[in-house]
Amino acid sequence: MLRMPYSKPIGNSVFELRVEDRGNTRLVYVFMGGVAVIFHAFIKKTDRISKKDMNTIFIRLKGLQL
Repeated sequence: MLRMPYSKPIGNSVFELRVEDRGNTRLVYVFMGGVAVIFHAFIKKTDRISKKDMNTIFIRLKGLQL
C-alpha cells in the first residue's frame, strides 16, 4: 500500500502513482482481482490533472469494467 508522496487516490478506486524523473510522470491505475492495472500515463505540468487526461482516464476505466 503506497501512500503520499508516491501514490494518491484520484477517485472511484482510481489511483495516481507519482514517478519523479525529469518530468512529473503520472501512472493511473486500479486494482482488479488483487492486481494493479496501469491504464493511463501522462506528464503532469500543473498542480491539477487536465480535463483531457481526466476524460481519458474515465473513458478507459469504463472500458476496463466491461
